[in-house]
Amino acid sequence: MPPPPPEPAVRVDLAEDPHAHIVCRNCGRIQAIELTELDRHVLTELAARHPDGWSVDGIAFSATGACRRCREGPPA
Repeated sequence: MPPPPPEPAVRVDLAEDPHAHIVCRNCGRIQAIELTELDRHVLTELAARHPDGWSVDGIAFSATGACRRCREGPPA
């Protein structure tokens, strides 16, 4: 098992763990994307780069694309 990622350089106080979704641009369907501990660490590191005067209390990553139903079209 790999060692846990290091703590972020700048602390962010999150109300919940970072999470990710993929959103279909056509129908709006949303599905969760599973994150690893390393993924959560990277998102937290990015959030820690917030501009002066800002605080971060949540991290949500979104990917966009087309779901299988929209890509395949209506049944024949």
